[in-house]
Amino acid sequence: MQRSHETEGAVREQRDVFDAQVIAERALEPFVRYEAYDTQARVPAGFAADPENDVDVLTMGIVYRPTDAIVFKLDYSDFDNQANNAIDRLTLGMGFVF
Repeated sequence: MQRSHETEGAVREQRDVFDAQVIAERALEPFVRYEAYDTQARVPAGFAADPENDVDVLTMGIVYRPTDAIVFKLDYSDFDNQANNAIDRLTLGMGFVF
């Protein structure tokens, strides 16, 4: 796939699965996010851009909110870069409002 090295951006889609069921305070939100960035799209003359910094990321996950004050998040990120040595990531997080 050919793409401009100066193009950066992200797209995200997220929906609340519980919304249609009218369950008070709870939310279950699967999401998908795509990102493309190159932190060395432009380098000074005499320097070469590192292909590891030209990255595409596809992240899929789910957010669960048992109450308005607590959130759990699980996601998997598929990293690809021009050097073909990117490492994928599985992330689990928890947050709360106090």
